[in-house]
Amino acid sequence: MNSRIRRFSLLLGAVVILVTGVVAAAGPAENYVKSRQDELVALLGQSKTTAREQKIGAIMDQVFDYPELAKRSLGDDWPARSDAEKQEFERLLEQLVKQSYRKHLDKTTGWALTFNPSSAVEGSVRVPTIATHKTDKRKEPVSIDYILHEIKGQWRVYDVVIEGSSLVSNYNSQFRKIIRKKGFGELISRMKHRLEKGTD
Repeated sequence: MNSRIRRFSLLLGAVVILVTGVVAAAGPAENYVKSRQDELVALLGQSKTTAREQKIGAIMDQVFDYPELAKRSLGDDWPARSDAEKQEFERLLEQLVKQSYRKHLDKTTGWALTFNPSSAVEGSVRVPTIATHKTDKRKEPVSIDYILHEIKGQWRVYDVVIEGSSLVSNYNSQFRKIIRKKGFGELISRMKHRLEKGTD
C-alpha cells in the first residue's frame, strides 16, 4: 500500500485502544468508545494468550462496522458487484483491518488521547480527538477523528480521519485505481496476497 495508507495502518490501533483517553463533555458516542478503551487497556495488561487475543478480536468486532466500511471503501463500484463479490470483499477487508491493527497495536501504547466535543455529520457523529505521545515531546500531536453511527442501538466506527485525511477515502482512491486499470478480480487477488504476506 502507499505511504499514506501505511500511516493509517500504524495509527489504526488507536481506533480501538484509545490509550489513556480524557473525555471532555462526553456524549453517548464518546462514552461508547471510552468504555471499549477501558476493556482493552485491561486486556493489554495481561499476559499474551490465545484467550486474550480472542477477547481483543471480539472488542474490535464491537467497535467496527465492517459492512459499512467495505461499502464506503468501494464507493461507486459497490452497486456493480454481485452479492458474492460484496461478501468476499467485505471479508477480506475485515481481515486486512484486523491484521493491520494487531501488527501495530503495541506501537500505540505510548500515545494518550484527549477527546473533544462531538458533532453531528450527515446522520453520523464525529468524535474529534488529539493524540499526544506520553514521553517523546518531539513527536507532533496527531488529530484523529472517529466517525460513528448507531445501528440497532449500538455505536459503530466506520471511518477514521487522521490529520484531515479519511481512511475510507484513501482506501476508495486506491481500490478505484486498481479496478479501473485491471478489474475487480485483480483487487481481490492483491488483497489476498497482502493477507498471505502479512503486509499493510
